[in-house]
Amino acid sequence: MSLKERFEKKVLKKEENECWEWQGAIGSSGYGVIDEIPGKQIGSHRASWLIYRGQIPEGIHVLHTCDNRKCVNPNHLFLGTLLDNTQDCNLKGRQAKGEKNGKSKLTEADVRQILLLDKSFTNTCIARRFNVGADVISRIRSRKAWKHI
Repeated sequence: MSLKERFEKKVLKKEENECWEWQGAIGSSGYGVIDEIPGKQIGSHRASWLIYRGQIPEGIHVLHTCDNRKCVNPNHLFLGTLLDNTQDCNLKGRQAKGEKNGKSKLTEADVRQILLLDKSFTNTCIARRFNVGADVISRIRSRKAWKHI
């Protein structure tokens, strides 16, 4: 079977402007996956682009206008660079900020406390208190990090 035939067996197509939900395998990233050729998996949204729109230039990503990882409707897809993808993510508020970032050691309450501390406290002193690096405190105090607080 061709890629298109295998692909179409795994898609729940709806109206032209609605998301077409991928019904096949889902990878750990939450995106659908399909074998492009035996032994080589690609994202189902990339397969959709290849089938309905054509080739994908080297280093280019297939992005979603709908932000639905399972959507494979070619009308909801567009090509872009990694920077385009990052900017799209930021514009749509999908970037994890503050406590929602799984690597954050600080809470919003901690950051508020840090911002209220007198300037006589050094970044190093504050960093020890909150068990983070002085550079983290510097970025918070200069409003380069945790800007949403």
